[in-house]
Amino acid sequence: MAKFAHSGFGFDNPQKRLDDTLANPPIEQRGDTIRIGKDMSHMRHVRIAYAIQVPRDTEVSATVASGAQTIRGVRAR
Repeated sequence: MAKFAHSGFGFDNPQKRLDDTLANPPIEQRGDTIRIGKDMSHMRHVRIAYAIQVPRDTEVSATVASGAQTIRGVRAR
């Protein structure tokens, strides 16, 4: 689940920008790896919040370039 917010600052058409982001979110999955925000250079003045659900025994390795993260409810490291 992702929540998107947009700002008109710096964009000719913020609604089109939002629609384009919703249609093609910056998420990729390869095997067991999920990468979010790989190419965010064009995503200025955009705020995205993700909620990712995984099985309780999932091993989570996460880093944050900007913002915050909360990991809860998993038993693995």
